Amino acid sequence: MGDEALVNDAQAYDVRVEFCTPPTDGTYFRLLSVHHLTGAENHGNHHLYFDVLYLDGARYYGAVIDLLNANGVLSHAFIDKPREEPGANVPMYKQDVYAVWVDGQPSDKVVNLHTAHPDEPGGNTLYHHSFYIKWQLTKGPSSPGGGPTPTPTPTPAPTWQVVSQSDTEILLRRI
Repeated sequence: MGDEALVNDAQAYDVRVEFCTPPTDGTYFRLLSVHHLTGAENHGNHHLYFDVLYLDGARYYGAVIDLLNANGVLSHAFIDKPREEPGANVPMYKQDVYAVWVDGQPSDKVVNLHTAHPDEPGGNTLYHHSFYIKWQLTKGPSSPGGGPTPTPTPTPAPTWQVVSQSDTEILLRRI
C-alpha cells in the first residue's frame, strides 16, 4: 500500500506513516487519515484523538490503540466514546514524542506525533497541538472479498465543536 490512499494533512509537522505489510490472508488496520487540528478545532488542547472502523465503516468499539512514547513507555487507549465524538482521546505531554497503532492485528503506524510546534495564526501555540487519526479494518489481498484497496475519495477532515471543558478534560462533538 502506498500513501496515495491516505489523507494526511499533518505531513508539514513531520508526522510520518510506517505502512505495515498487509497479510495475504486475513485482515489488517489500514490508516485512513491523519489530521492536524486547526486552532479553531483545537481550542488550546494537546491531545491525540482516534477512531477505528470495521470493514463496513461502523465504529470498532473496543479496539485498542497502542501508544509508545519516546521514553519507551507503552500505554493504551480504547475506542469507547459516544458516536458524536472521537472514539478515544489521550493528552500529549510536553517533550513527549509518540508512535501509535491499532493493537491485535498488523497495523499501519503513525510516528513522530508531538506538541513542540511553533505558534500558528488561528490559535495553536507551542505545546498546544492536537491530531485526529483514523484506521479501518481491511481485508488482505488474498482474503475473500479482499484485493487492492481502492483509493478513497478525499473528504474534508471532520470539524469539532467543544461541548464542555475543564482543566483536565475536554468533550468534543463532531459537527
